[in-house]
Amino acid sequence: MHNQASLEALPLELLDDIVVKLPGTEQCSLARASRQLYHTTVPHIWHTLTLEDHQGSDDVEEDHDDQQIIQILQTLKKNTYLAAKVQVLIHGCHLGPPDVFQALKRFSLKGPLFEDEYSGLGDLMPAIANLTNVHTLKIIFGHHLITTALLCGFFNTQRSNAIPVTKLWIESSSLEDVPLGDSSQCLAKLASVRLRRLPLSPEASFDPQTPLKILSRRVGELTTVNCDLNGPIQWRTAELRSNRNVDLRHGMMGARRDAAARNWRCLEDEWYPSYVDGRPAVEPSMLVSSMLNASSDTLVSLNLDWITRLREPLESFWHTLPTFPRLRSLQVRNAVMSATRFALGTQLFAPNSIFFDFIKRHRHIESLAWPLQHFFPPGEERRSSGQTEIDEVIEDLGQSLTHLRVDTTISFIGEPETDPSLSDTGVATGLHDPFTPDRHACRQKFIQRFLPKMRNLRSLKVEGGVPRDETRAIIRGLRGCPLRKLVIIGISWPLGNWDVIDNTEAPSPLLNAIAETFPDSIEVLKFCGFMGAPPIDDSQKHHRFDSIVSPLKKLKHLRYLTIAWALGTSFEHQKRDMEIVRFWTDSQDPSAMALIAPSDAEPSPWNTRLEEDFSPPALASSLCRSFEPHLAPSRKRDVELKALLLLEGAEASEIFDFSIVVRPDGSHGPTRAPRGENHPEKIQHKLQAREWF
Repeated sequence: MHNQASLEALPLELLDDIVVKLPGTEQCSLARASRQLYHTTVPHIWHTLTLEDHQGSDDVEEDHDDQQIIQILQTLKKNTYLAAKVQVLIHGCHLGPPDVFQALKRFSLKGPLFEDEYSGLGDLMPAIANLTNVHTLKIIFGHHLITTALLCGFFNTQRSNAIPVTKLWIESSSLEDVPLGDSSQCLAKLASVRLRRLPLSPEASFDPQTPLKILSRRVGELTTVNCDLNGPIQWRTAELRSNRNVDLRHGMMGARRDAAARNWRCLEDEWYPSYVDGRPAVEPSMLVSSMLNASSDTLVSLNLDWITRLREPLESFWHTLPTFPRLRSLQVRNAVMSATRFALGTQLFAPNSIFFDFIKRHRHIESLAWPLQHFFPPGEERRSSGQTEIDEVIEDLGQSLTHLRVDTTISFIGEPETDPSLSDTGVATGLHDPFTPDRHACRQKFIQRFLPKMRNLRSLKVEGGVPRDETRAIIRGLRGCPLRKLVIIGISWPLGNWDVIDNTEAPSPLLNAIAETFPDSIEVLKFCGFMGAPPIDDSQKHHRFDSIVSPLKKLKHLRYLTIAWALGTSFEHQKRDMEIVRFWTDSQDPSAMALIAPSDAEPSPWNTRLEEDFSPPALASSLCRSFEPHLAPSRKRDVELKALLLLEGAEASEIFDFSIVVRPDGSHGPTRAPRGENHPEKIQHKLQAREWF
């Protein structure tokens, strides 16, 4: 009798490996095949759960349709088996976080305002009670009601039968009025905390003459927050003034408060009965401080990324932080906005400063991110016991650090060759922010005193308006390290050779510095900056391109190269961005291509141009031709090339990425169409692949 081969006959470990590689839709189909396959696939299907609203249909003027969230909550409320399979819970608004340059500083994060009863709260409480195996909670631009309920629900002493949440990511959300109460026992297990683009002061403490915008569900004006290839991105908003009758805790207009109070009162009674109306607002900085103090014994990674609206000096907040015996990663970034920039006196290695006291107690961390201009104070320093102690701490960090990230405020006119404050011309043209003699002196001390002590760095990221000569000095200053990964992010194209006078055939000064310093260790390079980037479809005609990238041949172990490219989209004196994006989208959708009827007619000149210049195979061939001749000839492994494509007509600077794999024989692997910033797979990868979270 012939035994029919079956998936069910495979060992569970092998079957598990197969299921985890399947797309979500195929996992769902497989789960319906048999009882055994159902129990094998369900843990993968429900491992990561996202609670996200949706844009309402055209016939309903509804910007935040929460019906899908409610359906998921009702399922979790009734089905404890499925709820127990969830390990990662993500909540966020479908609109995505506010743009960091403009919208973030204009918006209240306590929205959206709901004009009628928010029925989902009644299902949220029992659903959280059933989510007994969630170890990671991520809230990214969360609705304030749901954000508050999730934090109070998961960090609650009544969850004695559940495993503790060990990873917490909160981004572009409000922590104001979150009544955690006495939850130190629940917070005591946190190992990783990532707070990103987050206000640490109550919104009421800011200028009442400049009202914030707040998301609204159905009523309000349309506010332009950004632009993409489809035109302006508009959100429905209301104006938030201190004298308006707005109950921020409930997220409702005062006239509608009673309709929603019933569900909210249930939430209060269930999770935090001690909360009463009239209680003073919870200071977000105090909440964060309490959270970190409670988790002092377990915290491994702390990330404070572009913290905004800090009412008190940073020292006041830092003074509340305890010692974290297990801390291995400290990430503090502020490159993008002046609103997040430190005061010049905030220095990591200043004697008797609260920051030096902190780093002295955590001198064995492995990952550090800190503003480049805030490592050392400017000016002459006398030799003292304090300076000797600083040198000892730097020596210890030199042995322990493996990841380093430094930044400065972005210069929107591009990174200068050298600090313009050092010349009369630079000062006269107003280029002294962030370029001043004092800031220059701080950066030079970092290069001269800190970098030479590093011995084990494997990853370096330099971001913001760092002068180009200083970027090269930073790279050369790490010559004693086995550097494997280097990321440079700015406004200008990092590989330009315009710094070389009267020599148009010169190689890129930056690539030259990398190839001379790390020829035997570099595996990953990423260069992001579009000002002056060459067009991908014209690189072979660019008379300087071959010379610019020639140092790549010296990098024997390079495996990943990411580089910014411009993509010309003009045809017959018109920008064709949208048509190109639609062409890419259709090429990924077989059903869309199937609707195109075969024809013997001669293709139009534009359709011919699309196929010859913008199709995935054409882009892959162009990318391979541009770089393959310049890769190390002795390489024995594949090299992944990723182009970050900026469409020429995109006012919003929408970026698409396109990857190919170049084999040792010079050929390249199969390709897929370029993906935009909001592509689901790309967003998912960013959420899952963060280092030190």
